[in-house]
Amino acid sequence: MLKNIFAIIAIIITFFAQPVFAGDEKTTTPDIKEIIKKAERGDANAQLELAIDYFVGGYIRQDDKKAFKWCKRSADNGNVMAQYFVGVAYQKTIGVKKNYSEALKWYEKSFQNGLLKTKDFPPEKLKEAAERGNKGEQLLLGIAYSVGNGIEKDNVLSYKYLNLALAQGNDEIVEDALEKLKPKMTPEQIAQAEKLVREWKPTPSKPNAN
Repeated sequence: MLKNIFAIIAIIITFFAQPVFAGDEKTTTPDIKEIIKKAERGDANAQLELAIDYFVGGYIRQDDKKAFKWCKRSADNGNVMAQYFVGVAYQKTIGVKKNYSEALKWYEKSFQNGLLKTKDFPPEKLKEAAERGNKGEQLLLGIAYSVGNGIEKDNVLSYKYLNLALAQGNDEIVEDALEKLKPKMTPEQIAQAEKLVREWKPTPSKPNAN
């Protein structure tokens, strides 16, 4: 899903900041110690940064459970990207037991709080990936259309993309999202959405420029 933003951040961090230590909190750089202090004081940005450090490993010992703990604290403190990451963690079993209803709740919360308005999550990129047939992006776009905020709310398009995701494999989180959506739709809207699903064809991927 968007190539799993956690993994993208991991690549960026490990490429641009080669680790000095691979230990725990007692054997880290001063910068990490300062991040820990800020996170413990309740700084949501520092909490997310610490979560990413734990997820990646390098300056601090890799630990998915601690990564989730600090990500959840950041999310509870209103960090919209952390709220998305919590959804990923619950869906993909990263440091926490799989829970699709919690994953859906946190995805919805992140969109409600403006995830699509951030520079890291442009809606046009989400649409492009969904139209190419990427299941994860189809799920996210379906949720985004059901919520609005950064993209025009549209239950018909939400139903379309959720069903396209569902067609690629039975997935409880997609079923949960559809179950919440259907009571908000008229029979005519459902028929319109199902027509869009039947007519949909994936957009070919653009060739890489040499």
